[in-house]
This record gives sequence, C-alpha cells and structure tokens, in this order.
Amino acid sequence: LAREVVEELDLPEIIRSSTGAMTSDAVRGVRARSMHADDAVAAVSDRFLWRRRDSRRWSAESGSDGDPHEKPDE
Repeated sequence: LAREVVEELDLPEIIRSSTGAMTSDAVRGVRARSMHADDAVAAVSDRFLWRRRDSRRWSAESGSDGDPHEKPDE
C-alpha cells in the first residue's frame, strides 16, 4: 500500500513547489530589508548634507523634479 501511494505522488514536483515558495519568501524578506537599509542610508546622508527629507522626493503637487538644491514650498 505504501509503495502504491509513493508511486502515485509526484514527489519531485512537491519538492520543487515547496522550495520555490520558500525561495520567494526569502527574496521578499531580503528586498524588504534592503529597502529599510536604503531609507536609513538616505536619512543619514540627508542629515549630513543638511537636506530636508521631503526636498529630495518628487512631488506631483509642487511640480518638483527632485532637485535636492530646490527650496521646498512653504
């Protein structure tokens, strides 16, 4: 009975699909940590260069193109 069950199962496909899901989760975690690290580096560099955090981001409302030397609207 056990042999029949094992023969009916597609073990390689089960292993591939579970490994793929684990890999996908790992990649998502690495991407999220990378984004947080990028934000931290940007915050440190903004502070070092005496920039306001919002001044380096593009804003559709103000028409800013992201120029860090541009004064933000007040």
